Amino acid sequence: MKACLDKGLKPNEALEIVLTDQDKAKLRISNRRTVARFIQKYLVDHKLPYVFKSFRRELGDYFLVMYVPRLRRR
Repeated sequence: MKACLDKGLKPNEALEIVLTDQDKAKLRISNRRTVARFIQKYLVDHKLPYVFKSFRRELGDYFLVMYVPRLRRR
């Protein structure tokens, strides 16, 4: 994930990470918020202009890092 973010995302491109319950057990992660806080802190520390969202679905926890370009005002 870090390599993809450091390489950069193109406009309107997203990076999706899915952690299943088995993945979380193997990595000893008990809560989705732990991963969400880590990713948010990484984006802020590296001053990356990306939007971050996380949510829970049937398969597991989803984490999206998106690059949504902003409109320029004239």
